[in-house]
Amino acid sequence: MLQIFFIFDSILLIDLEDLYIIGFGGCSMTKADLVASLAESSGLEKNKCERFIDSFTEVIVKAVAEGEKVRLVGFGTFLSRERASRVGRSPKDGKEIKIEASVTPAFKPGKLFKEALNRKKIA
Repeated sequence: MLQIFFIFDSILLIDLEDLYIIGFGGCSMTKADLVASLAESSGLEKNKCERFIDSFTEVIVKAVAEGEKVRLVGFGTFLSRERASRVGRSPKDGKEIKIEASVTPAFKPGKLFKEALNRKKIA
């Protein structure tokens, strides 16, 4: 399945059928790593890729904060979940403490993303 993304004045094509998992030796991929990888795979300049990532995350955060779900077919859904108040224990002294209700961000991976992980193709 080919997904088309418009990044400012350029187009990025991603073939989700051939999605590969990139190994980073157990390290986390940083924003700089993501920008560099996106620039390399798309042929776009790094500053355009960084602006895209900044805009992309800003739009997702704003939508999820307003209670919306952001669905990227094949990749997954960004959403918020409400957590009820509860009683916990202080790690410092073991005393019971009340933890207030809160809203937390969540991500539910899509079918193609899960399938790509389960193929375990390492590029």
